[in-house]
Amino acid sequence: MENYIWLKFDLNTIQYNNINSAKLYLHVKDGWEFPPWCNIDIGIHFSPDDNWDEHTIKWKNQPNFENSAEDTIKNPSRYDIIEFDVTQITEEETTVNGGNGYLTLVIKSEERWLINYLIVYSKENNDVSLRPYLEII
Repeated sequence: MENYIWLKFDLNTIQYNNINSAKLYLHVKDGWEFPPWCNIDIGIHFSPDDNWDEHTIKWKNQPNFENSAEDTIKNPSRYDIIEFDVTQITEEETTVNGGNGYLTLVIKSEERWLINYLIVYSKENNDVSLRPYLEII
């Protein structure tokens, strides 16, 4: 069974059109402890569809997203801090650059293994330092 992580960021407060860097940081709570020889890639994908809600999104009603990953990481494991480079798509989605002001990202395994999953801390976590965040410079 595949698991996807859906994230949406409001970029409407970004008032400049030249982003030097945009990185998504996630804190891994748990994940399949892959042996190093597996080389499991976890990718981040852009979705142009921002018309979803975290309380109602399901496998059958999830929006489409790009087939190609914007960035990938290898073999994340418990307690890792993972980083994805999302500079280009973040810049494109700002209203200053003609985007709609929202950025939807999907994180998923790029492999088709029987068991592959990644659990990260969410925005509701009591420890603010473990919540996902988008760093824009």
